[in-house]
Amino acid sequence: MAIFKKKKRAGSANRDFDAAVREILTAHVPDGVIVANEDDDSIQVSGGTLNLRNMRMHWSDQDPSERYAWLEGSIIEVFSRMGSDTSSHDGILRAGVRSQATLSISNLQMSLASGFDSPSTIPMQPIGGDLVWCVVIDFPHTMQIAGRDALVERGVSFEEALETGKAQLADPIEEWAVMDGRVFSVLAEDDYTASRAFLPGALDRLPFDGDKVIFHPGRRDLMIVSADDPEGIAMAAQFVVENQEVASPISFSPVVGSDGNWQQLDVASTHPAFEACRMLTVLDGLLTYEPQQHLLMQQFDDELFVASYKAVQLDGDVMSYGVWTKGVETLLPHTDLVAIVDLETAENLMVPWLDVERVCEEMFTATNHYPRRTLVPAKPSEPMLDELRKAAINV
Repeated sequence: MAIFKKKKRAGSANRDFDAAVREILTAHVPDGVIVANEDDDSIQVSGGTLNLRNMRMHWSDQDPSERYAWLEGSIIEVFSRMGSDTSSHDGILRAGVRSQATLSISNLQMSLASGFDSPSTIPMQPIGGDLVWCVVIDFPHTMQIAGRDALVERGVSFEEALETGKAQLADPIEEWAVMDGRVFSVLAEDDYTASRAFLPGALDRLPFDGDKVIFHPGRRDLMIVSADDPEGIAMAAQFVVENQEVASPISFSPVVGSDGNWQQLDVASTHPAFEACRMLTVLDGLLTYEPQQHLLMQQFDDELFVASYKAVQLDGDVMSYGVWTKGVETLLPHTDLVAIVDLETAENLMVPWLDVERVCEEMFTATNHYPRRTLVPAKPSEPMLDELRKAAINV
């Protein structure tokens, strides 16, 4: 049985990464049951989880003649730590900045796997916008987000583990690359340098004071601009839009603040970064709603319809929308627009979300999903449809 189906990466000239992993596991755990999880690039083996994402990323950095030996040594070391006394693992607890949406989707994934019986949830601490702190167990060349059960095994609370992990990142960021003298990007040598930016005092050596805007699209990608520099913010936002293919995505939506006090950046329609920031919000939705949709479809099967998060360009402006089909109870993503579709009459209405919410609020049921979804009934009432027709836009 094939364990992996991932695309071969450039640089694996003498051995394919997945083939090498299969060979190593066959040699070292011949009696083990190996279960692949393609969604987060990990495998369950010998009672533990082997996360492959960072190993895969570093594989192409190795000399082709030494890759196999390097990978074998890394996997063996991970297994040796899995089998050792967990109380000795305190020294490898790290704090990491992640997307709340990504961790919430992982929680949903674990709940599905356990049949929603005492799922091991991933604890998190809000930062601002979609960004949160979590605890990372740092095995060699791999990173495992610590669920509540993993912390219980180590005899440490989430709060204690997070403070221990933050202490590992306490040094200020020393070096920066500069774009046009106004956009500063961190020179990240590891997967933790960028997370330092969200600790109090970490940005003190930047050559400007006051509130700052942070873009953190990928684990090693971080750009910082003065909140008083609209053109700089626009430059950074457009750069992220044009370079959206990042390794290990975090969040495309920027935050603003200082010294640990952050909130999502919202800019007016007259701001030079408005169009780029709107695009980044849509990119975030496309990144997070699709995996959530697949998991919810597994959970609810045919009980209700889980609508997709889609994007459309209207008058040069990119906007998000979900589809509410008449006759089907639906979990709608939170979008700019709602496409209301009647398959029997072929009537299609495209209505701004705020108008749909205003007209149909009494029929809406909030859910605890993140990214957010709202449960809507099989159809609006006829008086509501009349109001929605008045609010519909031309597409």
